[in-house]
Amino acid sequence: MRFELCYLVALGFFGVLGSDIPESENARQLYEEFKLKYKKSYSNDDDEYRFRVFKDNLFRVKQFQNMERGTAKYGVTQFSDLTAQEFNVKYLRSKFGGVPVDRMSVPSIGMAVEDDNFDWRNHGAVGPVLDQGDCGSCWAFSAIGNIEGQWFRKTDQLLQLSEQQLIDCDEVDEGCDGGSPPQAFKQIMEMGGLQLDSDYPYTESEGQCRMVPSDFKAYINGSKILPEDEEIQAQMLKEIGPLSSALNGNFLQFYKEGILHPQPALCDPQGLNHAVLTVGYGKEGRLPYWTVKNSWSTAFGEHSEGRAEGPPPRQCCYLFC
Repeated sequence: MRFELCYLVALGFFGVLGSDIPESENARQLYEEFKLKYKKSYSNDDDEYRFRVFKDNLFRVKQFQNMERGTAKYGVTQFSDLTAQEFNVKYLRSKFGGVPVDRMSVPSIGMAVEDDNFDWRNHGAVGPVLDQGDCGSCWAFSAIGNIEGQWFRKTDQLLQLSEQQLIDCDEVDEGCDGGSPPQAFKQIMEMGGLQLDSDYPYTESEGQCRMVPSDFKAYINGSKILPEDEEIQAQMLKEIGPLSSALNGNFLQFYKEGILHPQPALCDPQGLNHAVLTVGYGKEGRLPYWTVKNSWSTAFGEHSEGRAEGPPPRQCCYLFC
């Protein structure tokens, strides 16, 4: 049985907040509510610094509104005590530049999407939303989610495979300092397979490789990158399964809910810094979007969900789950 993965490269986006944008005049009260909700605790000196960062971020939320063309909302999130640089270092460490890929050749004739909505979550191929924590391992969660979906399609078993094995044993990617799904797939083939998360649990850190080949429960034989045509990508997602994807995640720091629609100038392929798992597509009214699984816990977005709009077909458009 052959298990060959496919993945697509998506681009970046912004978001908007409506009339419920927090006012900086209420910053201290909002900050105390933020600490209580997200169980944040700091020393006295650090607390004052984090308050200043939090207050500055309220202003950044308003800036994002002015650049958004969709229905997304931004506000206070679990990341509101981080500077933009801290957020980037901790959570946006995917590295796609310079990775050699094998691009799939798919004829465009007859590849039109036949329906407006499809979601692999409704077909059992997507595991629960997880939390990468303070480790730049989004690339590992994206790659493992892809493999879990493919394994389900072939065996009718949804396994929870080990991201930690990939973080510890991948000799090319950089563990908590970032990596890329394309390179991860190659490394998994060299390893020979993957253990279950229950046998090799996640630690939010990089350690010595402890994989046990006799405990491998899944394997792959190859991977390819899909064509850039998004109608083809949507059709192939439905036929193949969930896809590893990349995007520019700089403005996800304050995403709350709604459909995200970036300015086209911001969809820069050189700015890809976050890996996710695309699990479906949909349309709200005339607005098409991608459905995307993230790895920042269920506290992110609409209890782990969000939506992103855009001009047809779906350029730079995402729904987070």
